[in-house]
Amino acid sequence: MITLRQIPFEDGLDLEWMMSYDTKKNILEHCRLASIQISSSYRKALLGWVLADFFKKEPFYLVNKLSQEEQSMLSKLIVYKSNEYITYPRNDDKFLLMQKFHLVVTYQTDTEWYIFMPDCIRTILAKASEADIDYHPGMREYSDTLADLTECNKRIQEFMDMGLMATISLPGISSELSSLERRYKAGRKKHLALCQKYSWAKSKEATVQDSITDALEFIGHLKKISVLFNSIKL
Repeated sequence: MITLRQIPFEDGLDLEWMMSYDTKKNILEHCRLASIQISSSYRKALLGWVLADFFKKEPFYLVNKLSQEEQSMLSKLIVYKSNEYITYPRNDDKFLLMQKFHLVVTYQTDTEWYIFMPDCIRTILAKASEADIDYHPGMREYSDTLADLTECNKRIQEFMDMGLMATISLPGISSELSSLERRYKAGRKKHLALCQKYSWAKSKEATVQDSITDALEFIGHLKKISVLFNSIKL
């Protein structure tokens, strides 16, 4: 585990340094826990270079070995800035696996760990997530679900820009509103299922679900006004 002597954390770390800074004993423990075969006769610098090269090529190999809790923590850190951190109860008898894998650096208080992710780690994980969306389970389905919700949101925004009366006067508006409502409800169900199944999806769960709730309330309001408007016309 790499510990910081003081905060705020001023990031300037490179990946090879990250992997080789720890004690040789801890670096070899990293290899053992990750099931990476490497000669224990290597010097620290060479061990660090080998691990850094391996991480660049297979970043999710280590991530997939983390618990769901640690994967969720990692998902939050990826979208944080380098000087932002998450806190975790300090336990010197049981370090986190992401600390042992040198994916983070840690500042210690008497009771807590302040866990930071250096940009050299963040950049690799972020790029891998974008490039390998079809490779990692659930990511393609998650992306497709958000894409459909985004299309629905665009139509809702068009209604808002048009104004209430212009919207409810559109030909076939009742049918279109019902279709949008079904798509939002289906998207909400799919999104919740994906968030429950994949820890990396949980970081934006509340944001997406709140957006769907707002859209459904808006559609409900439009449907009521449309019914009232049509009854007056009759």
